[in-house]
Amino acid sequence: MKIEKDGKHVKQEQIYKYIDCFCGGFRRIYLQGEPGSGKSYFAAKLVHDWCNVHAPIEKSTKEQMMFGDVDTLQKFRFLFLISLRDSREQTHATQMIKSQLIYKVYAEDEWDSAYKLALKIMKNVMYLVVQDGLDEWPGKEVLPSMDGIPKDHCIVLTTSRPWKLADERIRNSQIDILFDLEGISDPKEFNEKVLRCLLDESADIEKRVNLFEKFLSSRNLESISSSPMLNTLVLCTWVDDRAECVTGSSLCELYTTLLENLCKKANSQISYFDPNHTSPVNCFSRTMHVKPNMEHIDAIAKAAFSFLFSNEKESSLVFSDIHLMAHLSPTAKQFALDSGILSQRKGKKCTDQTLTFVHKTIQEFLAAFHIHRNADVIDEVISGYLLCNDKSYHDISQMFIFLCGFNNSAANKLSAMMNELDVYSDDQNYFQDCILSGYREAVANKNTPIHLHLSFFDFNNNNAEDLIQIWKLNTSRARSLDVELYGGYDIHVTRRSQDASSADCHEPGQVSLPARKDHGPSTLNDEDGVRSSTSCIELDLSLCHNLEHLQLFDSFGDYITVQPHALVGLKKLEYLYLFCKCEALDLSHFEHIRTIILSQGVTLLPLTINNYKTLQKVSLRTTYDGLDLSLFENLKSIQISNKVKVLPKPLLIHNKVTHIYLENFDFNSLNNEAIYTWCLLNGADPVTFADFTPVLPSLEHIHLRRVTCSPTWLRSLLSTLLTLDHEVIINLASCNISSFDQDVNTSLRGSDMPSCVKDADSESANAHIRTDLNNTCTFNCVIDSPGLWETLHGQNVKHLRLDILMKGYKMYYCVPSLSRSLASLSQLETLTMHFDLYIDLQLPPSLKNLTVCYDALSQSEHRHLVNKLCALTQPLECRLDFGCGNEITKNTVNKMQPEEYIPIQQELKALKFVEVKRFRIYDRTPNTFKSSDDAWSVHGSVVDDGDNNDDIGNDEFFKSYIEWIDENVLNRISMRLQINCVKEQALIK
Repeated sequence: MKIEKDGKHVKQEQIYKYIDCFCGGFRRIYLQGEPGSGKSYFAAKLVHDWCNVHAPIEKSTKEQMMFGDVDTLQKFRFLFLISLRDSREQTHATQMIKSQLIYKVYAEDEWDSAYKLALKIMKNVMYLVVQDGLDEWPGKEVLPSMDGIPKDHCIVLTTSRPWKLADERIRNSQIDILFDLEGISDPKEFNEKVLRCLLDESADIEKRVNLFEKFLSSRNLESISSSPMLNTLVLCTWVDDRAECVTGSSLCELYTTLLENLCKKANSQISYFDPNHTSPVNCFSRTMHVKPNMEHIDAIAKAAFSFLFSNEKESSLVFSDIHLMAHLSPTAKQFALDSGILSQRKGKKCTDQTLTFVHKTIQEFLAAFHIHRNADVIDEVISGYLLCNDKSYHDISQMFIFLCGFNNSAANKLSAMMNELDVYSDDQNYFQDCILSGYREAVANKNTPIHLHLSFFDFNNNNAEDLIQIWKLNTSRARSLDVELYGGYDIHVTRRSQDASSADCHEPGQVSLPARKDHGPSTLNDEDGVRSSTSCIELDLSLCHNLEHLQLFDSFGDYITVQPHALVGLKKLEYLYLFCKCEALDLSHFEHIRTIILSQGVTLLPLTINNYKTLQKVSLRTTYDGLDLSLFENLKSIQISNKVKVLPKPLLIHNKVTHIYLENFDFNSLNNEAIYTWCLLNGADPVTFADFTPVLPSLEHIHLRRVTCSPTWLRSLLSTLLTLDHEVIINLASCNISSFDQDVNTSLRGSDMPSCVKDADSESANAHIRTDLNNTCTFNCVIDSPGLWETLHGQNVKHLRLDILMKGYKMYYCVPSLSRSLASLSQLETLTMHFDLYIDLQLPPSLKNLTVCYDALSQSEHRHLVNKLCALTQPLECRLDFGCGNEITKNTVNKMQPEEYIPIQQELKALKFVEVKRFRIYDRTPNTFKSSDDAWSVHGSVVDDGDNNDDIGNDEFFKSYIEWIDENVLNRISMRLQINCVKEQALIK
């Protein structure tokens, strides 16, 4: 089976290992997949593998375990398989275990004692709970409750359709691992195994597999090869020599074939629909066993619809015999059972009997057929159902796709109802995918023209050809248009009344035209640099009067072209993002605009940015002469490059700008243009600018990209931010921090730096700096610019965090600058540092608390560090954490045993004014994620303060440290020292 985690393919046995690595705690693992992708099969196979692992040796063979190594399942002494669709009115897993397992295994008088015994065992052994079909569970809560179940050794694996897990009530903290199930990973191997069950031993299986693959290709059915259910259905039909009824990739036709086969089981009578009269649906026209059973099928379809759209969610998929009698006659019920359309489960009591459709998609297929035959139920039943059940369009999306293949007018009406709901609040692409699938199903069944409703459009290379057809019929109701392409299409955004001559696509309206017969990927001719595109798409915005969101992103910069007047008339536009080609764009017509983001490929008409009272964010990376900041009353975010010339009109005094983003400015320039712009952005008078860097008190985020400035300017900025009453983040990206003072430059090239280094002060800086209350400051960066560390010199910082990655030879000329700056912090009380390598730093005498973490530390480095700490004269609480090893090269760590560090602890213990409060050794836990709480386990303690907290928890600093430790480092040591020296201490030798 094809399973993915974080976009990467994993095998089923790898999931077993993921499960195994969580042994020892309560964890939730989720497996999501589309209908028919094999979720229930996966759950059943997991149980099968577990049973084989615990079976006697003579009964357990490798052939039975077709998915490979499953030895990791041996740790689970108990496994509970729960079918959530069968858990009506049950909200707790304890209730489900009782009703589905204990009540069926034990006699009634043994139920209580058996359950108590199970709970007692679960407290002491590892066990696995498999919950199949979360999307089919009718419970009012988002997840079944695990209250009452011992959780110290419990892993819960839950399968679901993706829409259910998108529920905002399911918090990320409730999902430890999420897997995506995409179906069959090796169709050929899958087909071989199925054919071995269908054919006798003399058959040439390999030859039959090859013939079946050719059949799929000839019928354009390769897409079903990922679906275990549909692939098996078509394969069985092909083996029975009935493949002529499978003609295309239509889901309706495939499920008609399944219905045909089920009907044949109950009634082998043959009858054809009259070719001179229309059959109930197009896909029924070639069937032999449907017509003789149409009366029963109609009745069953009505029942399928009634249950699916029942307001009593607990009976929508699993229902009682009493409820079924309201819809089916005894004869129709018996036909449904004989054919296998319905399945019945018996309990210990007659009243416990329940019925379900053989698969949820079968019920959805039949419900769609009933709507096709009775379109009035859309207004009479479905409309009320959609209003009463929040997000219920998720539940009926598969049914809607079937309806598109049956009845275009009914599908149009239903799509209009769903489009009017709040279907875009959580995941707008989900509804678009539903509409696209419905459109493709209608085309596959020749059920066109179809006019499906859609208001939010997200074009990409995978859907452009079909989505443009839906766009053509929805321009007046479109509220959002997002185009993100990576070649392959030429997009022309026009307004036909203004740009009649602009379109290269010559058909009227919005069209998708082939530019050539070859439909391969876009190519680039290296000889002449001429690009050829597979097709051309025109997007006419002249009727888009309701458009609120427009985003056009062209990664290559020359595939999307916006005509100058294309946006005129978009009175309701609130969000505009253009990363494409556009010359002389007119932006003067927007009344409700909130966000404007323009790339370098866009040019604007002069003075086109008007008095936008609603504008909150503006980002201009294009050339613009005359940006008037006084026009914006509610601006929160400004992003400009040095191509933008700012008029001498500062921001309105009541403006609360929180984000400033500057690109390519030179604050060292003699003409002071950059300083002038900065002052205007910060509400200062450029004339009065002296020796300080002005800062708006409302600022929360400053981003400087490819900016040149002096350490003095940046130091002044940092000093001002430390006086504010809230957190401020400074991002430096490829910034050049250089000094005016040649003497400073010369001092940076002192004798403590390699002679090969030239112009060290001009190296670019990349850093994430954060200031906060109580004079707190954090630096997260690569140590590559000495000028960066000059900004810290003499600052009034009380609490400092440094998370630093060393980078090649640059560290040698940066360390002295960092060390001098640290020593100058006369108010520093708390210092927390994380380095990947050991460096020798000076510490200020004001320091009271020190935490320092190293990815790897050798014995000699460790001894040098503790000598330095013991030589301090002030009281100091110290936490030292490091990986055992000595880094020799960039990618190789020389492993060292943690016991080799113990003598240093003993030497420390002999010192009079040093107390070793902790010397704890940790081992890396195999098969765990580097940042997880249980990635390390305690190996032993020479000295232990009794505090079980490893300080990782939710602390982002320690999580970062744990993630960075090289995987080759298998041990780390955590030390806590209390140093209270009043006189010079003897150094460790």
